[in-house]
Amino acid sequence: VASKPRLSEEERIHKYQETAIKKFDEKIAKAEEVVAAIYENYPFIAQVISSLDAASKRLSWQEIEHHLRNTTTTDAKRIVALHPDEAAVEIDIGKKVKIFVHESVEQNAGRYYDLIKKFKKKKEGALLAMKTVRPKKKVIRRDLVPMKKLWYHRFRWFVTSDGVVVLGGRDASQNEELVKKYMTGGDLFIHADVHGASVVIVKGKTERMDEVAQFAASYSGAWRSGHFSADVYSAQPNQVSKTPQSGEFVSRGSFIVRGERTYYRDVPLATGIGLVLEPHAAVIGGPPAVIRSRTKVFAELKPGQFEPNDVAKKVLRLLRQEINPDEERLLKGVLNTEAVAAFVPPGGSDIVGTS
Repeated sequence: VASKPRLSEEERIHKYQETAIKKFDEKIAKAEEVVAAIYENYPFIAQVISSLDAASKRLSWQEIEHHLRNTTTTDAKRIVALHPDEAAVEIDIGKKVKIFVHESVEQNAGRYYDLIKKFKKKKEGALLAMKTVRPKKKVIRRDLVPMKKLWYHRFRWFVTSDGVVVLGGRDASQNEELVKKYMTGGDLFIHADVHGASVVIVKGKTERMDEVAQFAASYSGAWRSGHFSADVYSAQPNQVSKTPQSGEFVSRGSFIVRGERTYYRDVPLATGIGLVLEPHAAVIGGPPAVIRSRTKVFAELKPGQFEPNDVAKKVLRLLRQEINPDEERLLKGVLNTEAVAAFVPPGGSDIVGTS
């Protein structure tokens, strides 16, 4: 029987790193699925937290467990385990998720966001290590796996170069939803200082406010008006209100921001749209520097003359030109006009660069 060819040290290290990266991707995907499940079951989880938080102030956890065992409601049966030492319960929302009853729904979701950031940082370390060891064998791509749809993908979105999720409203309704449902105390509220702009929420702490400001400026009325720069400001969530004072009027999708703001002046308007193939295939968009660094093929847009739908079609053609026929065949469900159009700013655009 022929023995298996022995791997060189470089090949063994590369294989180990590939396995580690795959595990990190799996852990990131699982944590993202839990976050999605938490928000999809928001009312139920909020009720569990409210009820058990109140109950724990007057009953022991043993009494709470006894009460739950003798309750036959569907909601009670979804509480599958108690963790008194952590003031937490395990609930069944299609997957078993531990919920801490003295924390809000957003704080519970935040625990999983922290995990996602941790695993992404570890993955970055593994990818960096791979660059120092290059195996002699050429790795041939056999398949392309589409990126799984996450809960925030229906908003405008991108991930900063230091791994923080940034969300923006596509319309007045989404602006309202982002502030009322998804903005928490640890977030940051961003808005271009022009009429008609996406509400932008930074879901965590980032050192790359230049990227966030450019995202907010580009998805604003400044682009539609043909401007090439705009001022942007940030504020804390507790400064943002929907309650008008006497003589004020607040339209749908708009908010009153009280107190001091941090300004970012003359932010250049530009958006990048590109195709990423690994670990999952998807069209992504956002600040050009971020998107260029993460994609195989890329197009940069600035305010210009062509309508959004025409621009989407042009970008799609450019992206398709840069991939081989086998890749194009595998990407039919990923690379299309709708996917590209989701990242084209409102108003006229010109394509100013590709790579």
